[in-house]
Amino acid sequence: MAESVVSIPVTSLPERQDIESWLESHVGLLAIVALLAGFIVRISVARGRYLVADEALDYLLVNQPSAFEAYRASLTNAHPPLYYFVLYYWRLLGTSELMLRLPSVIAGTLMHWFAFLWLKRLGRPTAFIALLLLTFTPALMAFSTEIRPYALLLLFLTAALWSLDRAFDKNSAREMLLFGLFLCLALFTQYSAIWAARAMGIYALVKILSGDLKKLGMFAWAASQVCAVVVLGFLWMTHISKMYHDAIRSVAENGWLRSEYFQAGENVFHFWLRSAAHAFFYLLTRQTEISLRTFSSVAIVIAIIVLFVFGVAPLLANRDARISSKVLCWRTFGVLLILPFAIGYAGALLRLYPYGGSRHVAYLAPFAVAGIASGIAWLSRKAIWAETIIAVALVIACTHRVEPLSYISPADQARERMAQALEYVHKSVSVGGVIVVDYNSSLVLRYYLCPDSAIRTFEDQISQFGCGPFEMARTRGYDWAFTSENFEPILAEMEKRFGWQRGQMIWLAQAAEMRLDPKVLARFGAESKEFGLNVSVARLRAP
Repeated sequence: MAESVVSIPVTSLPERQDIESWLESHVGLLAIVALLAGFIVRISVARGRYLVADEALDYLLVNQPSAFEAYRASLTNAHPPLYYFVLYYWRLLGTSELMLRLPSVIAGTLMHWFAFLWLKRLGRPTAFIALLLLTFTPALMAFSTEIRPYALLLLFLTAALWSLDRAFDKNSAREMLLFGLFLCLALFTQYSAIWAARAMGIYALVKILSGDLKKLGMFAWAASQVCAVVVLGFLWMTHISKMYHDAIRSVAENGWLRSEYFQAGENVFHFWLRSAAHAFFYLLTRQTEISLRTFSSVAIVIAIIVLFVFGVAPLLANRDARISSKVLCWRTFGVLLILPFAIGYAGALLRLYPYGGSRHVAYLAPFAVAGIASGIAWLSRKAIWAETIIAVALVIACTHRVEPLSYISPADQARERMAQALEYVHKSVSVGGVIVVDYNSSLVLRYYLCPDSAIRTFEDQISQFGCGPFEMARTRGYDWAFTSENFEPILAEMEKRFGWQRGQMIWLAQAAEMRLDPKVLARFGAESKEFGLNVSVARLRAP
């Protein structure tokens, strides 16, 4: 008697080819769906989290009676003025967390679409993978849900890259002028655009010398460079030259960003290896440090760098059949992806700009993701289903918390935490009561307790002022956070300066990444109420 055979259905090769064909023919639709999903997630994030100090600072700088006053106030910060003008006028539509973050949400979403259009020359599937990474990785999600200029910067940079290649593809002076416009807008938004501009300038020069542009297009390119020089000249005279010797720069170089500048006595190769690894790791995970004791952390950074190398190497080797030679010189494009990293590294060596695991390398995102997406395509043999699986796996790995967060966790930054803290303050602190805050927390609480307040100059002295129904006593701007070392001296200085009575009831409010050691508060007999890990209100008596 013949044995019965149970057949297991498998996807036949023709069926897989049909799936592959369907996916390739619907890449544009899939990209739009991913964009919409990303936009919805960003709206949810932007409305569900309270403002952190840097965000509140930008709001307080532009909360002025005129655009000129907002411009003057913006000169106290380390960014060019364009984003502040956008925020100044946008706030007239509303000042809720969502409304103030909406320009970044919109800019971040548009940036992904421009990146998709730019990278279609590597193949539509590769462009789609890049869009997925830009849409859902934590760092890019953060850039486009915060009141900061980085989403606008990335929008202008990707639009500039797209229009630059279109100018060469079409031999179009109009497209080259459009490139110049986007380039100048990027320079007016964030100073790191200077490094990307240099990379694009070298890339364009090589293509021009190769005969890829007619005379009219060359004149348009020259005009774009003149525009960039004029913008930088204006920014140098009005801002950079004054900031260059400013204490803010010194605090960054020798303080919280010290590891991202080359230090005397440090090995050049070691600095390159460390800073490049941290830059790649940050751009996809938003983590500022790589824990060498955590396998997943090391594995992720190695995978990211390997994918980038496997993406750029075929372009440099000039053997990638995905790209028509009429559209793009492979090697030149490969060099374009590497140049911003090399220029950024050189800038850190010269101590001109930080390079490592922080938001200051945001300008590298389009180039990093382009190389990584190309690497995924190469390793998956250009099968779009395999590319998508690898990209989704990478996003999940980068989203997974591989080490202690270097920022406030989403759960602790929930608006409900701040709402509970504010309710407690209004119930517990009497009218005219003194609330003591470090500078970090003062920015956040001014937005919530006295939203009509503004910052007009760098606040380098301790101060006590009315904030809603309360009195707020804040530290100087250099004392960003209370520490075990500075808390008691600052409190004693405030008591003397503001005439507090010995034993007077005061309140300490904290709303920041860094919290004062509870042991210090215990010496004052403080009674503290916690609202998550980062927000607290404590009652204590003046010393």
